Formats: sequence, structure tokens, C-alpha cells
Amino acid sequence: MSQRAPSTLLLALLLGCGGERWVIGDRDNAGADAGAAADAGVGTSCASPVPEGIAALSAPPALAPQHLGSWLATLRGGEADSFPSPLIALRLASGAATLRFESGADVPALLDPRAGYLCASSVESCASAAGFVAGFDYRLVEVRSHGSALGFALYPDEPWREWCEQQVPSLIQSPGCEPRYDVEPGYDEARWGESCAVRRAGEWQDIACERLATVERGVCTCSAQGCRARARAQPAHVRLVAPDSLEGALWFSADRAQGLLFQRSE
Repeated sequence: MSQRAPSTLLLALLLGCGGERWVIGDRDNAGADAGAAADAGVGTSCASPVPEGIAALSAPPALAPQHLGSWLATLRGGEADSFPSPLIALRLASGAATLRFESGADVPALLDPRAGYLCASSVESCASAAGFVAGFDYRLVEVRSHGSALGFALYPDEPWREWCEQQVPSLIQSPGCEPRYDVEPGYDEARWGESCAVRRAGEWQDIACERLATVERGVCTCSAQGCRARARAQPAHVRLVAPDSLEGALWFSADRAQGLLFQRSE
């Protein structure tokens, strides 16, 4: 599979046709939450409104015939190491569309929702620097073809969907603030090491490091009725430049992007 040098590809994509800018992702927002700790601790200000959770169903993709099929891209260049795998599989069908970082294996099954999931000893261990995990079929939503262009979005927190849905919401109350819910009771401070703990009401309480990392990644949104994975959508665009080639670029932080060249595989 051939691929242009990322710098040349990105320059061409940023200029586009007639000054248009075609990128995978929102440069201003992409990666803003990747690996970032949530406000699981109790702060001095009130929490923001409860974010939206990922819906159980989504509208079927609205794809033009020329976009249908399976596509593969091999990541190259200095930013490739920021992703969980150099091989990306894009599958576009009339009933569903997915994107997957291929690793030769699926994400591990969720065995114990009381433990953490897809995390080890820190927030950074939960996902790659770009915020994605390997071996998971990210569901594409808002899929629309516009001539040669294709737009869609995916949810970086979707791999934690089942884990979130099996959490019991904890009521968190702060003076002067509306009650809110989270997957863990509020705490003032976290301590990391070979063992982990959180400080509540001046006392340290042990917590599994993998659970603490999952909580602090902020993958869930909770209400009194339950928890769901957060719907932090990552918008994307690619363009068909030949019958068997899709080009784009993936912005995963404010100033970092990865050039992409998908080739049709089926």
C-alpha cells in the first residue's frame, strides 16, 4: 500500500479544493479529553451540567455507493506512535459503519465491573496518546456522503460503554451546588503508587489502581437512573480522490495531526 509523506498530504488536505479544509476531526477540540482526568474529586466550584451519554441506537449511515466497502490505512510518520496500532480498518455498509485500530485481537471482555476496565496503573494507561484503544469497533454516527466527501463522527469513550452501564451511581453533594452523580463517591485527593487510595473527609481509603484510573479518565456520565459512556463525539471527514482511495487527516490535539490514506480492501 502506498502513502504520500504526511507533510505533503496534510498540506494538500488543509488547502483542499477552492480553499476548503478537509480533516478527520475537529482541530480545536480533537484530543482535548484524551487521557485527561475527570473532575472526580470534590472541587470548590459546582460541576458542569451532566454531559450527554451515548445513545443506544443511531440513525443508519447515509452513504453514496462509491463509499461503500472496506478500507485500510497504514499510519506512517512521527505521529503514528500516538495511536494504538498503525493499521486502521474502516468498514462502511448500508446498515452500519465502524472504525477499528487493528491489533490482531479484540478488546478484553469485561469480567468485573467493580474493578477498572482497559486501564492499569494511571490515566495514561487507559488509551493511546491519541485517546483510542485497539481491537474495538468504534461505531460511526452522523455518517453522510456529500459527493466525493464523507463525514462522520465516533465516540472515543465508547469502549467503556458496558462498564459504565454496570456502575451504580453515587450521589455527590457539595454545599451550594445541585446534587450530582458519579461512578464513585466524591473525594478530595488521589494517591498513586503500587497501591492507590483516595482521601474522603480527611481519611484515606484504598481503591484499586485500575478502577481509580478508569474513574479519573471520566468515561462515564451518571444520573439517578444510571450511568452511560460519555458522548464526546470526534467529528471526521475524508474525501474520495480515486475509485479506491480515500484521503484525510486525523487531528488528535490542538496542533497535532496524522495524515491518512485509505485504500479499498474489498
